[in-house]
Amino acid sequence: MKIHFELEGNKWSIDGIKIRDYYAIRTLLLLDNAESKYNIISHLSGCPVNTLKDFTISAWYKIWEGLENMIQVEMWDKQEVVHQFNHEGVDYGLLDFDKMTIGEFADLDVIVSDPNADSRIHEILAVLYRPIVSRKWKKNIVERYDYDGFKHRSELFLDLSLGKSRAVSGFFLGIAQTSLKTTPIYLASERKIQMKMEKEAWDLLRKGGTSLSSDWLETILSRFQELQNLELEKPLISSPTKKTHYVQLKMNLKKWLKNIIK
Repeated sequence: MKIHFELEGNKWSIDGIKIRDYYAIRTLLLLDNAESKYNIISHLSGCPVNTLKDFTISAWYKIWEGLENMIQVEMWDKQEVVHQFNHEGVDYGLLDFDKMTIGEFADLDVIVSDPNADSRIHEILAVLYRPIVSRKWKKNIVERYDYDGFKHRSELFLDLSLGKSRAVSGFFLGIAQTSLKTTPIYLASERKIQMKMEKEAWDLLRKGGTSLSSDWLETILSRFQELQNLELEKPLISSPTKKTHYVQLKMNLKKWLKNIIK
């Protein structure tokens, strides 16, 4: 979906909404007044605000209606999780959750727990997607996770389509803030209590399947919140991208994530 318009021989277009565009226009979208709409179109197309005001009313409404449809698709319509994509000549693949390390979990935890997590969508993607180095049995093998690669991808991914990224980033922003924090519980001592609570949570997950209804998510989140509130004897990583070499833990949480993100 693209928007094209012209005036007196000058042409402009809006090819889509990138992550960096979303950061720039989200406040303007909330204002929802004539001036904010002019500024949104100007930012996305490069057309000066004063020039936009020279369009006829019917031409202006056509431009804005086109953008509203684009916003609907990019920001609100259901999006399928992308397993791989090409960006600036590089193929990126979604990591294998069965092989996700405790360090990667911890970095995601720090990002999604940030009060400004909605401004760090590109960083979530930089953890979850990495360059594909090989393929085995139709499965992507992605590059090893490290700090330098994370920072490099974070900058590159600012120019990714918001719609392409929203499915997986929205999933983690909505659920991972709670569920990721349950990971260290496997290292705590109150095992019997945990096993009971975990069983209830996983039973609910299995019952819910891949349906992400609001009522179901609310119930799941409350169960994981109870798990999260269990006091830990020792905290794990407290800052993002800190290099760790903990042994990989194959937990039910990873299996759940793998089944949900298909």
